[in-house]
Amino acid sequence: MLKMTARPSLLRCAIFVSILVLAAFVRFYCLTCSSLWHDEGNSWAVAQRSLDQIARDAAADIHPPGYYWLLKLWAGPFGFSAWGMRSFSALSGFLTVVVVYLIGREIAAGVEDNRYEIALLASFLAAVNPFQVFYNQEARMYALLTLEGTALMWATVAMGRRVAVQGLSPAVARYAAVYLVAAAAGLWTHYFFAVQLAAAIGTAFWWWLGSLRPLPVGGRAFGDSFEVAGGISDRRKPIVLFLILNFLALLAYLPWLPTGIERLLGWPSQQGLFSSLEGLRQTLQTLVVGTIRTGPDLGWGWLLLVKIFPICGLWRLRRRDRGTD
Repeated sequence: MLKMTARPSLLRCAIFVSILVLAAFVRFYCLTCSSLWHDEGNSWAVAQRSLDQIARDAAADIHPPGYYWLLKLWAGPFGFSAWGMRSFSALSGFLTVVVVYLIGREIAAGVEDNRYEIALLASFLAAVNPFQVFYNQEARMYALLTLEGTALMWATVAMGRRVAVQGLSPAVARYAAVYLVAAAAGLWTHYFFAVQLAAAIGTAFWWWLGSLRPLPVGGRAFGDSFEVAGGISDRRKPIVLFLILNFLALLAYLPWLPTGIERLLGWPSQQGLFSSLEGLRQTLQTLVVGTIRTGPDLGWGWLLLVKIFPICGLWRLRRRDRGTD
């Protein structure tokens, strides 16, 4: 990886700005090259109704009203054209690239020599990911959902590193506010955001479990994947804060909770569309290269080869946790 030794701050800034320009270009380019398709047409129709009518109609839909409310507000100044509606998703995807950079900085906090390079690489991969770009040009809620989920995980990691030492300091309070807003907004955007929320809670519990084991010689306790920001920590603090924040997010979602439970229980069955194995292959292919409408599908060999890289990354983090690197 490129070592930034000459004027590192300026070089990093130039590279990051270049990545952001690239991210904006591939998302906003050709937003009007195709007309609105069926699901986008539904977004167009729903967003033109009043806010209370959107809520009533969403009660019979398979998605909560949060995205449609925001899309209506966005379309006020930008219009209901294909560009006006899709640009909301494009902006959400652009901001996701920024948040991915911030996540990279947090996760790589214990690798100061390459911390910014790791963050830049992560943001570049997010900027050009075909799966991301495809849905960032669609007038649906998925780009917004990705932004909310990414912000949630950024706040999770950032709080986990700081609250153990600093308590509820102003810095921790800012991350807590980001977490709360992302959690509540995500629940109002898509019913399956609860899975993302469970992943964030699982991260907090993983951190807490690390406090139950003694620190190994020359290493760090299990679960302490991220360098704690300064000083000796009490890693029991994050779990308390996470529980409080998730309780508050649930309170914010409480008015829609009965409807959400009803819609999830009545979710259309997808049985018979794919076998479990074929469904897994399709999911991996979509995550790697985006949606393929024409052309050959990728075989298992190529898909598994690509998936080796994140597995290797997790293995390296594990070795770092145990102090064996």
